[in-house]
Amino acid sequence: MAKKKNARRISYKKAPSAPLSPAIPPPVHVPPDLLDALLGGRCLLFLGAGASREATAPSWRRLIEDICLKFCPRYFDRIEKYFSRLDPWGAADLICNNAPRPELEVLVRDILENLAPSTAHLAIPSVTWAGIFTTNYDTLGLWPLGVVLVFELLSG
Repeated sequence: MAKKKNARRISYKKAPSAPLSPAIPPPVHVPPDLLDALLGGRCLLFLGAGASREATAPSWRRLIEDICLKFCPRYFDRIEKYFSRLDPWGAADLICNNAPRPELEVLVRDILENLAPSTAHLAIPSVTWAGIFTTNYDTLGLWPLGVVLVFELLSG
């Protein structure tokens, strides 16, 4: 008869629950010269995709994949190869050249029109900026400023 091995039982006690409070970030030290320039309206804002991601805007890759799946799913594997080679422009060219232009424009407009500005976008008007630069394909960063842009998609 085989001997029984002594098995240890480990039990975990549930820690008492405490109310969760939002994490408070540590204070940020802003150099005095930068603070003076910021308050004096002499700073440029470079607005990146992070602000729009908070607004649930699709990433560049997700937007291209969604367009591909809707209009030309047979190219999905090819666009994935472009992304694996870090060539999103190649993926975009492939899809845009094979999707019906009017329907493509309606799809992109519908996706972008349904987005609401993030807290970062809403904070933009609280500072007087010397200029705002962005490569974002949405206009969420400009909406809180009351700026309306009209984009015309040009065929290459």
